[in-house]
Amino acid sequence: SNGSGGTNLNGTIQTIGSQTYAGNVALVGDTVLQGASAVLPSGVVGGGNDLTLNMTAATTVDGGFTGIANLSSIGAGGTNLNGTVVTTGTQNYTNAVTLLGAPTLNGSAVSTTGTVAGAGNTLAVNGNATVGGAVSNVSTYTVSGTAALGANVPTTAALTSLGAVTLSAG
Repeated sequence: SNGSGGTNLNGTIQTIGSQTYAGNVALVGDTVLQGASAVLPSGVVGGGNDLTLNMTAATTVDGGFTGIANLSSIGAGGTNLNGTVVTTGTQNYTNAVTLLGAPTLNGSAVSTTGTVAGAGNTLAVNGNATVGGAVSNVSTYTVSGTAALGANVPTTAALTSLGAVTLSAG
């Protein structure tokens, strides 16, 4: 506990089951959460540390994530996104991403190599974006920096990039 009803995390926390953090979470060192699933509804204060989420079922990021250096969601279970995620470095989502609302991802570079299912929601990236997996049912996809598109982004989605757009095979 961090004294304010929350939890301080550091190192690798590995469980067989799910991990649910009801209060505020503070990273006091680079942290890896590994297990069945993770739910972080109150957000994470990163303290300039890295956070890696490696879950076999869906990880839910549904709250303010701030002050994280680099964020990676690499588990097979996918990532459910809502709210604002702020990193000083990169955000890497190598699994399937589902938008639960209209998330805003702030970082130097945001990479989605799995699919992005929008459920009719918007997605805003403040930074550079690399899209490696197919994007479906995202109403508006906004990128403030450069956008590298290596996957199918349907023309029914409004894609706005304030920087250069690079298309690659995919």
